[in-house]
Amino acid sequence: TNYTTADGLASNIVYSIAQDPIGTLWFGTSNGLSRYDGQSWINYDTHTGLLENNVYAIAPTASGELWVGTKNGVSRIAAHQQTK
Repeated sequence: TNYTTADGLASNIVYSIAQDPIGTLWFGTSNGLSRYDGQSWINYDTHTGLLENNVYAIAPTASGELWVGTKNGVSRIAAHQQTK
């Protein structure tokens, strides 16, 4: 399966991909972070709390947090913030 911005991905330039403990896919792109649960997309960017839109690293934790690495630093997304 291929995903693009037409499907809901934040950008067609993808730097990183991770899967969290519940199976949600996360894509670090040149235009923010995309979350895909198999049915719907949620995108995060500087307007929703990221330090920078180029997301190079994604590290999900067992407790449900997500650590997101950008060139301007690291952002933490708490589990309860991931469904907004």
